[in-house]
Amino acid sequence: MLAADADGVLRRLVAAVDAVVRADLPRHALVGGLAVMANLAQAHRVTADVDTVSDDDHDGISHTVGLLVEQQHAQIKPAGDGVILSDGTKVDIIATGTWTAADLPDDRIKRMFILSHWWAVETARTTKLVVLDGSATLATATVALAQPPALVAAKLQSMRTRRGESAAKAVSDVYDAYRLLGAYDRDGSVAEALAGAPMDVGAWCAAALTETFVDQAARWAGRINTSFAAAAVTPEDLEVVGSLAAERVTRSQTEEGLG
Repeated sequence: MLAADADGVLRRLVAAVDAVVRADLPRHALVGGLAVMANLAQAHRVTADVDTVSDDDHDGISHTVGLLVEQQHAQIKPAGDGVILSDGTKVDIIATGTWTAADLPDDRIKRMFILSHWWAVETARTTKLVVLDGSATLATATVALAQPPALVAAKLQSMRTRRGESAAKAVSDVYDAYRLLGAYDRDGSVAEALAGAPMDVGAWCAAALTETFVDQAARWAGRINTSFAAAAVTPEDLEVVGSLAAERVTRSQTEEGLG
């Protein structure tokens, strides 16, 4: 459940999710800011677009895009990786699919992009999103929702790719990861899942958590508080969630190796 915002953004985004899923979107996961909010059941920050990942092994994404263009009078995004609906809502549809270790790039950031998004689809759970204004339902959508571990991995990856005009979005990635860890890793479940993630996702995330939340805690706490006035995050807050998660991932992987 999500409480409606005054500008109607959440209603518009959830309605867009419903339209995309109903257009036969292949096996998929809702990711990005809206997925984080859905997991937290709270709109902790502003987001304007919808981000999805979909299995394209059988070219189903082109079918979905074609239906959206026909039914919603949508436009294909200039980059060709999604659509812009008639109300202006941008929907990214990131393609994923089967892979082998030999297919993965040597560049670790690019490899993490592939692995984290594929993992998001593999571990997604069917969830009903509801936007409420008091007792009135404004929008609903039933979608495969990416779970906190995969979202944390994806956010740690995406923040390292932000350049140019999108550089400011890195702070949203860090804040999202922090909120997810704070809500879902109190019992170590996110770290445990990361430790068991495919290939080297777990080890990479442990290092990324230490670098971002511990080594650069003061920098990111300052940026979060500047961007999100209600956040009130201290460097110590970041250090606690980041170091605990990183240590748990490393310990779990070590124990599995010994076993």
